Amino acid sequence: MTTNSTFGVVYFVYFAGLSAVHPFLALFLKEQLSAPLVGILLLVKPLVGVVGGAVLCGFADQRRCHRFVLLVSTVISAMAMQGLWWWSPGGGFRRFLVLFSVIGFFSAPVSSIVDSLCAHNIKDSGCKETYGQIRLWGAAGWGAFAAVAAFLVETASSWAPAFYIHGIFSMATLFACYRVATHVSFRRERGADERTFVEKLNLLMSDAGFGSFILLCVVFGTTTGAIEGFLFPFLATLPGATETLYGISLSVTCFSESLVFWKAAPLMRWIEGVGVVNVCFMAFAARLLAYMAMKLIDANAWVVLLIEPLHGLTFALTWTWLIEEARTFGLPTNLESFCVAVATSAMFGFGYALGGFAAGVAFAVSPGIAFLPSLSVLFLGWCGYHRQKRQDVISGK
Repeated sequence: MTTNSTFGVVYFVYFAGLSAVHPFLALFLKEQLSAPLVGILLLVKPLVGVVGGAVLCGFADQRRCHRFVLLVSTVISAMAMQGLWWWSPGGGFRRFLVLFSVIGFFSAPVSSIVDSLCAHNIKDSGCKETYGQIRLWGAAGWGAFAAVAAFLVETASSWAPAFYIHGIFSMATLFACYRVATHVSFRRERGADERTFVEKLNLLMSDAGFGSFILLCVVFGTTTGAIEGFLFPFLATLPGATETLYGISLSVTCFSESLVFWKAAPLMRWIEGVGVVNVCFMAFAARLLAYMAMKLIDANAWVVLLIEPLHGLTFALTWTWLIEEARTFGLPTNLESFCVAVATSAMFGFGYALGGFAAGVAFAVSPGIAFLPSLSVLFLGWCGYHRQKRQDVISGK
């Protein structure tokens, strides 16, 4: 098996296991806690992930110990996720809070390190496959087993099948990550870069473009957090909603995600005139407005399947853009994993948490306005982005 094939296996088994539990966390928690408390947990997990991703990936980059950090993070995050089912029933909010904090801290470095190693290996080996073409195996795993988990949960009237699937694939992820981390590393000549981490960080932060890039990640993250955190509870307020629909909707999103990942490189070249960021903004806005329209006309929940193909743009295109930009910022300081972690944490950490919390508060008031806060942030972010672009043109940058 080639190294790139091994990366594909990592993505497939990791996201297959995650898909069995993660998309349904809001529904799982809502059976035991109130909507505001669910919103708090959805806020805590990614916020802790911001710290975990930055600290652990920064340590791995500086010490060149990516294998150690990757394997430890994989084991601890998987065990904590299993704890949601095996340890927490009847334990209340505090126990969930501890588990979500552990999951957030140790899950953040896993995908960041794998993503940066994968992109590095493609460039270093001269591979003809693009990052998106390898990363799409994660979408395949997510789409396939989210549907399986949803069907089994509905059939058994229990969340146990979802956590069994997660446990099996978590063990497979550990073995696949070990193989990847054994054969791929960020090679560095002895004495080639003896700068301290603080010196590298200061150099990175002196780049104004990096700050603007991170703000964009936060804006996109608010929308992602609202959708992933409260789409299913939102659909549950519409006629026709079932667990089977939730699983099928995830399969639809992953199919569209896979298509965009496969053609991400030519697609980004094709829309270069319009701008990748502009296309991402428009796709996010269209998706939120469509959800709100469903509630306004009290549409059948299955109509959501017509909207979910937009996920190909709101995730796959956005993610490919994010990884490429983050690595570009990290290359001069040999902080590739760190920059990927900061960018992904800004989107799936701070922004995701903000969007999930705001959606939870709005959902408690009225399900029909659950996505309104994220739509507002998206509009402000779009205005800020174009204002910055105009200033760059005036200043000749």
